[in-house]
Amino acid sequence: MIIKVRRGCYETNSSIDHALVIMPEEDSERWENDDHLYVYVDKYFYAFKKLSDEERPIYMRLYTEEEVFAFIEKVSGKTKEEILDDMDDEYEDVAGMLYGEYDFATSEIWNDNDEYYHDVYEYTAPSGERFKIHARYCNG
Repeated sequence: MIIKVRRGCYETNSSIDHALVIMPEEDSERWENDDHLYVYVDKYFYAFKKLSDEERPIYMRLYTEEEVFAFIEKVSGKTKEEILDDMDDEYEDVAGMLYGEYDFATSEIWNDNDEYYHDVYEYTAPSGERFKIHARYCNG
């Protein structure tokens, strides 16, 4: 159950796993329709803390696959080819590895998980800017 405690605050009365991706409507539609666009979904990921604030990926911002690999190359010192050669057998594809190891999600990965319920909400800010909120929470 979602409870609005105060403006701009998202809280639940549960300790279940839940997450939100909030982005401008135009970015959301691009993300939903392109398998090679990623959103960085963990602003506290330890590996990127080695980079300066200006070099780190920005939480909930869209990135191309090339941009994602540029972040990983900076932090690991490996080329894209070396990263792909080291890809663990547990991952079916590059997108799965980028999510599992580095917390970059395609919309398909974000939404294609039977362990979670998914909802998309639309919000218009007082300035008129329109946003989409992709909510995901544990169903068990």
